[in-house]
Amino acid sequence: MIYIKQYGAKRTGTNFIRWVLEVNFLQITILSSVLGWKHAPHPESIDWSGKSWDSDPEKGARISKLATKGIKQAYANNEIRYAISVKNPYAFYISNLKERTRKSPKQFKKLLKDIKLSEQLIAEWNKLYRSWYALTENNNLAYIIRYESLMKNSCKEISMMASVFGLKPLDEYRLPTGSLPAMNDNNWRQKMVLDSKYKRYRTKTFDANYYTDERYMDYFDDNMLKYFRYIIDAEVAAKLQYKVL
Repeated sequence: MIYIKQYGAKRTGTNFIRWVLEVNFLQITILSSVLGWKHAPHPESIDWSGKSWDSDPEKGARISKLATKGIKQAYANNEIRYAISVKNPYAFYISNLKERTRKSPKQFKKLLKDIKLSEQLIAEWNKLYRSWYALTENNNLAYIIRYESLMKNSCKEISMMASVFGLKPLDEYRLPTGSLPAMNDNNWRQKMVLDSKYKRYRTKTFDANYYTDERYMDYFDDNMLKYFRYIIDAEVAAKLQYKVL
């Protein structure tokens, strides 16, 4: 069994990646919350009580029961694979604003002017991505999936990741055709439905070109760009091949 630990900020394709891996490869187990919450920094050491694996310590403790002997042994032997999803800091910011205003779109322009919120979101980007990149520096089983590359050529990105993880790349991959529900280590088997059952999740259209064409940059004027140059960790951005504009 190959164990793959996921990391990634919200809205960076973590559910997409999990779906593709589970559908296309055998003898793998994806860890979203086990070993730590997938949206949190990588811990220096594992809290096997699980209390830090979720914002709710009791829920985290329940999740810890999913940490089998096989997972613990693989961790002790440094055999855990790491799939790390990242997104351009500007896209990360706009994507978060859109999610926050999903039920009240009129608030979007108001939040664009919220300096405190922009500082908070970019500080989160800096912290998470610094931690996740550090994980890759001394670990040849960690792979960074740039969201933009995933949207541009999903099959190529999946094949590259598979090679790093010791999985045999395929000539063709099954890919989801619509939006996916949130999945975690407890419910993915119920929600990762296939074929005709999966149609009930094909309710939202998604324009991948929005990110590959960088159309989100239309929201940034010169003053915003100047401010973001000040708050984005340029060193981390460069390591992840993102330009600070």
